[in-house]
Amino acid sequence: MSKIFSLIIMWWTWVAAASLSVLMACFLTKGAQKIDTFSRPFDVFAAGMFVIPVLICGGLRFWMWRMRNPWLALLPFSIGLFFAWQAGLYGIFLFPEFFIVFQTLGGILLLAYLPLFIKFQPAKNQSKPA
Repeated sequence: MSKIFSLIIMWWTWVAAASLSVLMACFLTKGAQKIDTFSRPFDVFAAGMFVIPVLICGGLRFWMWRMRNPWLALLPFSIGLFFAWQAGLYGIFLFPEFFIVFQTLGGILLLAYLPLFIKFQPAKNQSKPA
């Protein structure tokens, strides 16, 4: 029963984060077709800002996959979902030249945290007395 409640919480937070990400990408970027010019080279700073959310979200997703308690899984889920949402914001505020790149990264990372793909490890069998 606790697994169902934690999945409901995950679905609500995921829908809220995905909706917020889409709304921010639509309404905070007036004239996005003009700012996505790739006029600046993809330097080390932009590459680091691309790789860091991937590493953090990947590590948290792997950690969440190893958890057996669905309530404890809410911690790496919420932190990873925040970093996935934040990766999309990099394209809006920090790197408007690479808007599409960071929005795609944010979308892929959000899909990695889709509660449909979350499976919990089964509990280890207790040794039964003979």
